[in-house]
Amino acid sequence: MAIAQKPTLTRRATHFEFQAPATAQRVALVGDFNSWNHYSHRMRKATSGLWEATVELAPGRYQYKFLVNDSQWLTDLKAKGQASNQYGTTNSVIEVK
Repeated sequence: MAIAQKPTLTRRATHFEFQAPATAQRVALVGDFNSWNHYSHRMRKATSGLWEATVELAPGRYQYKFLVNDSQWLTDLKAKGQASNQYGTTNSVIEVK
């Protein structure tokens, strides 16, 4: 008798860009894909002035925000979706296919 194997979901490099306020010294990409960890996905400031990060994500729907200077939570104005959260604000939503 053969044992059925679960299909492996292929992770995809998912690129995030963010135009942070001019006062930004640190920006983190924080979401349910990293258990809302403030330190696991620090973004880098590109020569264009945008903050960037690339994360390997399996297909699915993810909520996220940008954390500026460890204190200011901002949504992604380019996100295709938003979702309400338990704090009475919204999170950005991305769908990875």
